Amino acid sequence: MTVMRAEYHDGIWREPAPLRGVARLDCYPWLVVGTVCIGAFMGQVDASIAQLVLPEVGREFHASIGATAWVSIAYLLVAAAMLPVFGRLADMVGRKLLYCGGFVVFVTGSALCGLAPGLDTLVGARELQALGAGMLQANAIAIIVSATAKARRGHALGLQSAAQAVGLSAGPALGGLLIATLGWRWVFWINLPVGLLGAVLGLLVLPRTETRCGAITQGAATFDLAGAVLPVPSLGLLMFAINEAGHAGFRSPLVSGPLLVGLLPLIGFVRHPGILSAIIPE
Repeated sequence: MTVMRAEYHDGIWREPAPLRGVARLDCYPWLVVGTVCIGAFMGQVDASIAQLVLPEVGREFHASIGATAWVSIAYLLVAAAMLPVFGRLADMVGRKLLYCGGFVVFVTGSALCGLAPGLDTLVGARELQALGAGMLQANAIAIIVSATAKARRGHALGLQSAAQAVGLSAGPALGGLLIATLGWRWVFWINLPVGLLGAVLGLLVLPRTETRCGAITQGAATFDLAGAVLPVPSLGLLMFAINEAGHAGFRSPLVSGPLLVGLLPLIGFVRHPGILSAIIPE
């Protein structure tokens, strides 16, 4: 029996290959698309479904609307800030490894959300969940493009977009049903079977990055730490200011202070040499 595992040698990661019997099927590209659609659906369901739990969370943890709003804000903020980071890491370690890891991280965050004893713990678990969502979103399109022929690529990407749209629209209805019957914690626990299914299918179905998109070489193993870190505090402070402006007003120090401080790392990000060279090539 062949053991599927990632190997590390000569400074690069070698991803596990898909099952031979699966890779030989004529419908194999569509199996890859279907696997990616699981992540696309799950991420959008969770992004929309979490809005419904805010009143229940506020009542259970005796928190204000502004405080409970961070259950959603933290998720969106972390997921958006980490997209370019995970896109770069995918070039270094492989898209398959990062995509399957995204399911594991997302499921872990979902389980912790359902077990959260307080609001701070819930927000932290949502941030972990968002890391998993970022790992999935940063790789989805690249995996589909690498696995499908050019003539079918538009169809494949359309299916992935449809999965996102269905997840976004189904989230409120599914969330309302779960909250009314099982409680708000099941809004997060419902992700566990879906995420575990996606992780298993990812290992069995998704192609190796180097066999479909060119080898991952030593030259790709560089990471711009400053370019990855600078946007995170800027986005966090700006989102905090916008959230507080609704009830404190823009003249409040809680709003004007974070706005001004948040601009500093944003200016540093724009002036960073790696960003300038990407925008203005030599």
